Amino acid sequence: MQRCIFRLLILLIISLFSCGPKKRTQHEQVSREEMIEILSEIYLLEGARTLNLEGIGRDSAKTAQYYAKLYESFEISPDEFSDAYSFYTQDQDEFSKMLNEVLEDFSKTELNP
Repeated sequence: MQRCIFRLLILLIISLFSCGPKKRTQHEQVSREEMIEILSEIYLLEGARTLNLEGIGRDSAKTAQYYAKLYESFEISPDEFSDAYSFYTQDQDEFSKMLNEVLEDFSKTELNP
């Protein structure tokens, strides 16, 4: 009987630790401030692409080069950016605030060239 209770207790403990999503630790994600900077750069890059500045246009090879340089400048990989983006978009209210900060930065840049 004691063996049965012990086995059930072990199974219960294992199941409690294996359930639910794992929380990210701070070192596994891009900081909030850094993510805002990256998003700003991405919006500038996409704007340049849309307006065909620097001859980027629909040239996917050039676009890929620019993104590679962007990731390199922030010392992250495309997968790390994707993971961070997924992490931050889980909280839509907070992500909306981050995007507003991006727009505010653009407004300040426009007013103070």
